Amino acid sequence: DNIGRAFGRLRPATGFSLDLRALAELAKLEDAHLGILAVYAPEDSLLQEKIAILRGQNERVVVELPGHESTRQELECDRKMVFRSGAWEVISIEE
Repeated sequence: DNIGRAFGRLRPATGFSLDLRALAELAKLEDAHLGILAVYAPEDSLLQEKIAILRGQNERVVVELPGHESTRQELECDRKMVFRSGAWEVISIEE
């Protein structure tokens, strides 16, 4: 309190506290898709275009960097992108 005195406007202090982890837990939707796993291929223009389209549709696309295959579970993806018949498509990670 009284910090405003230094600036010529003495007022009571206000503020709040927010636990971001608790808020994130509340925001989780049970039926929501998790994420889409994409390979790291910055030179693949078809892949980059598909990622941009998916993100434009509010999908969470995670690009897996080389050497991080052992931490794939942490990415929380339920789908992945595969290249079939000349196009990138999204399939279940179980396939």
